[in-house]
Amino acid sequence: MAPRMSARDLKTANDAFHRFNKNVGASNAFHLFNKSWAKVVTKISEALNVLSGQAEVGEEAELLSSTVMTE
Repeated sequence: MAPRMSARDLKTANDAFHRFNKNVGASNAFHLFNKSWAKVVTKISEALNVLSGQAEVGEEAELLSSTVMTE
């Protein structure tokens, strides 16, 4: 026979389950934000390298011009 749980125990387990799901959702949202922010920082860095003349005129300049033209 399965052990019985009181209503209080069921509520505690249910609340813990919902707290866990909220935390996982927040963690996923934070991860997505970090990925997006990393892309923004990379684009800014590439643009600054091109503008300051530190970048090679080839690949990064082409990437920057194509990014500026498409966005």
